[in-house]
Amino acid sequence: MTEMLRVKNAFPLSLRRVLLLGLCLRIVVIILFSHFESNFYWEYGEIAKNAVAGKGLSFYVLQNDSLDYHFSINAKPFPTALMSPGYVFFLIPFLSIDNVVAANILLILVQVIVSLVAIALVFHFSSRLFSPRVGLLSALAAAILPDFAYAVISFSPTVLFHLGLIVLFILLANRRDNFSAADTALLSFFCALLTYLRFEFIVYVFALPLLLRPSGKIKEGILAVIVTICMLLPWSIRNYSAFGEIVPLGTGEGLNLYRGNNAGGIGNWGDETTNYELLQIPKNRRFEIAFDSLFRERSWQFIRSHPYEDVKNISAKTFQLWLFSSLRPTPYDALYIVASLFVFIFFLIGIVKTWNWQKFNYLYVFLFYSTILAMVFFALPRHQTMMRIAMLPFFGAGVEVVWKAFNGSTRRMRDEPHRS
Repeated sequence: MTEMLRVKNAFPLSLRRVLLLGLCLRIVVIILFSHFESNFYWEYGEIAKNAVAGKGLSFYVLQNDSLDYHFSINAKPFPTALMSPGYVFFLIPFLSIDNVVAANILLILVQVIVSLVAIALVFHFSSRLFSPRVGLLSALAAAILPDFAYAVISFSPTVLFHLGLIVLFILLANRRDNFSAADTALLSFFCALLTYLRFEFIVYVFALPLLLRPSGKIKEGILAVIVTICMLLPWSIRNYSAFGEIVPLGTGEGLNLYRGNNAGGIGNWGDETTNYELLQIPKNRRFEIAFDSLFRERSWQFIRSHPYEDVKNISAKTFQLWLFSSLRPTPYDALYIVASLFVFIFFLIGIVKTWNWQKFNYLYVFLFYSTILAMVFFALPRHQTMMRIAMLPFFGAGVEVVWKAFNGSTRRMRDEPHRS
């Protein structure tokens, strides 16, 4: 009986209602927008298909004097490190199922479960930081935000990243109590996991000693960085074996830099000249490295020759990260815009009213890191959604601040006639 009461207190009825609402909304999104007959899972899926077919982690292929990346049983694709391998490995078991519909149902079901677990952890994390009411408001936002709901049918690491990130935040929030060796090991594990889901996360990992400094845990932070790097070494060794030279993490830096800094506009994949030059690259295992170098060179040419235009692009990319992304695939425009504005306004109120560097530095640094990445490169819709989970505790705090202020004003107005 005592154990049942403990579980009930840890999992309140209000949270169960939020989770049920989140589940219902995700079911609606699945019914309206899923295509269970399709076996296209974006770039991650094409790499996974090559792996299942025994071609290793490979992607680009030259066919009929054109560059393609779609899987073909007869093609001989080049080795790849373009996409982070975490979600590729996550997809492989599902793509090993012969029935496409069954594989898609199972894949989306797992992503829904992961999404609901993340919502529950948002509640517990935000409740600990502020109050149960803030926790409930934050979890409610995670349950009903359009891009969060759409993420369960998105073939990207978004929902996995959300779960890993919120666990990492919980570990960092616990650092003032008793940061044990087990905590350091867990911190390293989730840092490595998140880097395998998104290479850029390694930038945040290197900030761990700074983040743990206020609590006197600098040594633990340095150790976590070292252990994380050791956990990433198998991937670096694989890259050296595949490409014949050192590639610490990925080969997408040049392409991402180009897509955020080019004459064709944010998100552009290249022009006719670039496409022609790609076809001149030697057709060997170093193809993707030369591919990345070409795009990096073209992007720097644009930055040097169009500095003012590039500065304007930085503003646009920051806007797309924090408010509305013009590149997003989410099909409900009005809901997305209204929800983004609502979250952003209350987030600003919350972060200003609760500012505390020592207590929340790991959240501030993550938001800052995400912004810098978008300014230098560009922000895909999933990058915006990945960042937004770190905004939710402050969003909930902002709503609570406004609610208390409104209640206080209402109470004063009611008491005014009695005073007169």
